[in-house]
Amino acid sequence: VTNQYRLLIVDDEPGMVTVLREILGAQGYLVDSATSGLEALAALERDRYDLIISDLRMPDMDGEKLYHAVREQNAALAQRIIFLTGDSLSTSARSFLDWTGNRWFSKPFQAAELEQVVQNFLRERAELLSTVIH
Repeated sequence: VTNQYRLLIVDDEPGMVTVLREILGAQGYLVDSATSGLEALAALERDRYDLIISDLRMPDMDGEKLYHAVREQNAALAQRIIFLTGDSLSTSARSFLDWTGNRWFSKPFQAAELEQVVQNFLRERAELLSTVIH
């Protein structure tokens, strides 16, 4: 049994998508990407993802709107979104992130920090699932 986790990266900056794909792909994750919230929703209809890493501030459909759209369809998946923000965390962004309880980190970030957050998140999730199943 392979332990290949599928990750979806959502960011409107192509350079950021490339960096995230390289870092996470090198860790052995299967990585897809979307450059907007709407594109992400289309990807979610086609495939199943273990984790979504989404920018908070994007044109058209931002991370907050994406979170609400995902939550309407799949509340458990909405809890598996990690947010990235280049925003120095406005009051509204901070209150949204506090309300979701989801993990987030600021841009710029260290590759090791991203790897650790993703690894810990997926390990905790696997442990949670194994305690629920057994």
